[in-house]
Order: sequence, then structure tokens, then C-alpha cells
Amino acid sequence: MDVVLPSLNSSSTLVRSEAIRLLGSAAQSNIAVQIAALESGSINALLHVLALDQDPTVRSRALYALSCLVRRFPAAQIKLLASGGLEVLATLFQNEAQDNLKLQVR
Repeated sequence: MDVVLPSLNSSSTLVRSEAIRLLGSAAQSNIAVQIAALESGSINALLHVLALDQDPTVRSRALYALSCLVRRFPAAQIKLLASGGLEVLATLFQNEAQDNLKLQVR
């Protein structure tokens, strides 16, 4: 987490995208990584990226990583709800831009 989370603030789209993909892939069905990610504040960081990043690939990967973090992990699901995750996800459906269609389908 020491490398991934700071990379989310990179000015490089490629660095942000790959850091998020790494986080999602590591957390997929791996409870130890999910716990570490929850404790490090990754859910808030991913929600921030999902809400504010302009790059569609970065946003798509943030949604993927977020789903990997909360899958079969009730504590992370509670944190997602407490952090305003439903509001962030709802905003994806309010914008009808072409790049949002991919996120809406996911």
C-alpha cells in the first residue's frame, strides 16, 4: 500500500491507471490484501478517483478495484456506504457522456 496509494495522486494517467489495476488485482479474493487496503484508506482514495478523475480508463479501473475490495467483505461494504460510495456511484448514472456508458454497464 505504501507504493500504490501515493501513485493515485500521480500526474501521469498511466501511473494512476496501473496502480489502481495492481490494487484491484491484488485484492481480488484475497482477504489479507482487502484488510490492508481497508485499513490504509484505499476505499476513500478510490472513491475520490472515481468521482474526480477525467480519464475514462482510470475511472473504469477504479470501479474494478473498488468492487474487488468490497466483494465478500462486509467491513469494506460498510465503509463504502459510510464514505458516501452510493452517492459517487449514483453520479455515474447522472452524466450521459459516452465515456460513462462503460462505467454504467459495469
